[in-house]
Amino acid sequence: HLELNMELSGSLWHGHEMIFGYGGAVLAGFLLTVTVNWTGLKTVGGLGVGVLLFLWLAARVTSSTGLWFPGAAFLEFAFFTATAVAIARPILLARKWRNLAFPIVLLTLAAADLVIHLAALGQIEQAWIPVSLWVATDAIALTLLIFAGRIIPLFTAKALSLSPPRAKGILDYLGIGSVALLAAAHALQLTGRSEALLWILAGALNLTRLYGWGGSKTLKTPLLWVLHLGWLFMCLGMLLTGYALHSPGRLSYASALHLLLVGGFGTLTLGMMARVSLGHTGRKLVAGRLSAAAFVLIALATLLRVSVGLWAPEALGTETHMNLLWAAALLWSLSFLLFLLANTAYLLSPRPDGKPG
Repeated sequence: HLELNMELSGSLWHGHEMIFGYGGAVLAGFLLTVTVNWTGLKTVGGLGVGVLLFLWLAARVTSSTGLWFPGAAFLEFAFFTATAVAIARPILLARKWRNLAFPIVLLTLAAADLVIHLAALGQIEQAWIPVSLWVATDAIALTLLIFAGRIIPLFTAKALSLSPPRAKGILDYLGIGSVALLAAAHALQLTGRSEALLWILAGALNLTRLYGWGGSKTLKTPLLWVLHLGWLFMCLGMLLTGYALHSPGRLSYASALHLLLVGGFGTLTLGMMARVSLGHTGRKLVAGRLSAAAFVLIALATLLRVSVGLWAPEALGTETHMNLLWAAALLWSLSFLLFLLANTAYLLSPRPDGKPG
């Protein structure tokens, strides 16, 4: 019902804000936090976080209201590059070379976002917008597969007193490498059957990684099962995206894509945010009722959004179709509202043990 003078058209704006807005904020928060654990060195303090928040929020406003479209490009590029510098410095000082992939991911997002803004401003061809959106999506997927692939088996084994997770093997490298190949294919604008097969390969390899992580034993532990579910959604989304591209008309491309993004990215990041919010504020790693309800709601939002896309609007009726889409959006939003209600007090108060948090 809003009439906004947006930099991008509705669907492209939606994709841009979910990937660079939501995804960018999540990655920045995770990486600024976890880099301290990796290196033992500080990334940014309160003022630095405030500056990054201002850049991020100002980019959201300027790109969505028509206040200053060129400014959106500058603000967002500054946000991603400043975050990359903030985490690269301690990684380099501590010589944690394997973690240099994460500043590179942020710089990739900065470059992809700049291309989108330039295309929106008419400086380069519009065709670069979907290409850049896919490269950014691949970069986020790659980060999640690396990061979650480390912590899910570790957290599960530790919490449930299972055997220690196996060392990273060839399957892990192949799973990560397959998504890197997918990013290269998107950057080179390779489409058709080759892209479809890469999606299927990436989904199959990373789904196989889930075997042996003890997911069936986590059903009574929401902080664990939400991570396993998010990984499952992401891998199934990759598989079905490949199938939708390979066999057009047999499966809704939108449904497959939203299984990957709403289900995979959304569920996995919400679960990680909930765990980090507890762990880094000195609370017990036990999800309360609000957090557990948030996990259920985002899973329901995923299933509803994917199900709606399986039918053409004409089959359901246009009004029913739109109402179901609104319902899925409402469930998604409520899940994050419950997360805020469950964790805001922790995040705004000192740690009980007096340690920095």
